[in-house]
Amino acid sequence: MEELLYYIKRTLWQLVAFTLVGTVILYITGLTYIVAGWCIGNLINMIYFAMLGSRSARAINLPPEHVVQCIRGGFVIRFLVICLAMIVIVHFPQIHLGGVMAGCFSYRIIIYMDAVWQHFHVRKRKEA
Repeated sequence: MEELLYYIKRTLWQLVAFTLVGTVILYITGLTYIVAGWCIGNLINMIYFAMLGSRSARAINLPPEHVVQCIRGGFVIRFLVICLAMIVIVHFPQIHLGGVMAGCFSYRIIIYMDAVWQHFHVRKRKEA
């Protein structure tokens, strides 16, 4: 359980750091019109991940036959939250939809970067 909580906290901090780095890069490159969408998309991503982590932590204490129902029910709620957020965001022309989508998918980049880091870090540790 502690490993799961550590992973959730670490990933949320990575998402915050990635959001800030992305925002700085967008400002430096002059793409300031995307910043609001980028930040909102990453906020949606963080909320989604926090909801997923909360549901996963709760499912650990359930009997096996109820875990699937718990995770599926959580998926429906998370999916509805994202759909409703996107519907609201589309009504604001000031928010760049591409930035929102990039922010929402930034979690995938974090996962790949973390996997590469873990691969080389574990490999280096084994060789030593």
